[in-house]
Amino acid sequence: MPAPFKILIALLIVILSMAALMPLVGYHFVISQLKFIGIEEFPLDFAHLLVVHSACFAALSYFGINYLRRKRPLSSVEPLLVFSVFLVIFGLGFMLLLEKTSLAWFLPLGLIAIVSLFLYRENQAETKTIFKDNW
Repeated sequence: MPAPFKILIALLIVILSMAALMPLVGYHFVISQLKFIGIEEFPLDFAHLLVVHSACFAALSYFGINYLRRKRPLSSVEPLLVFSVFLVIFGLGFMLLLEKTSLAWFLPLGLIAIVSLFLYRENQAETKTIFKDNW
């Protein structure tokens, strides 16, 4: 892999990581406009979009880092697992940040956490079967 391509991927990882984590400190980085917007400017009805936005960019950063480390996913379920885990992490973070602890926020987050557990078990099972006949 040529060095300029590695640098481009590393720069992309930094930008995506920053865009994923900035809403947790009160700002939203709009990549298309290259500017920061305060979270208070967003209507509370769109908070779920910030959760999905942060989880998506964090997952992309995760796989970008793994790509630079030449570490490929061991199963086809891993991308779904990573995204769902980041959804739970950022969902909890936004619930604490916005002080929204109602059932309407806990129920979808709990369902995603349950799905994450099933995906984890499936990922473990699929990882074991991939390398079953290699030896």
